[in-house]
Amino acid sequence: AAAAATTAAIEAKQRQAREALAAVQHALYAQPIAAAVNAQGVDRIAERNRRRLYAGNLPLQLREPELAAIFAPFGVKSVDAPTDPAGNPKGFAFLEFESEAQALAA
Repeated sequence: AAAAATTAAIEAKQRQAREALAAVQHALYAQPIAAAVNAQGVDRIAERNRRRLYAGNLPLQLREPELAAIFAPFGVKSVDAPTDPAGNPKGFAFLEFESEAQALAA
């Protein structure tokens, strides 16, 4: 009986801990990102996002310099091709252009 009471008490504590963790996670992740940014910042972010493209399913041997060369005729401003900790490309990239028109043309 004592063991059952101890087990029940441990399970109750674990349940409380899980509920507390869930409440903290909800508080952290449920906040809208834009709430921390003023209206001018939101406009700047939206304008920048219109100049950015996502390129996916890229060959793993393709690196940032090659991507920059491929998109140079369209006026690419920057290339961000994430890599794993070993430095191997992940197969996607974000391309930023000088203008929205250049991004659309690419």
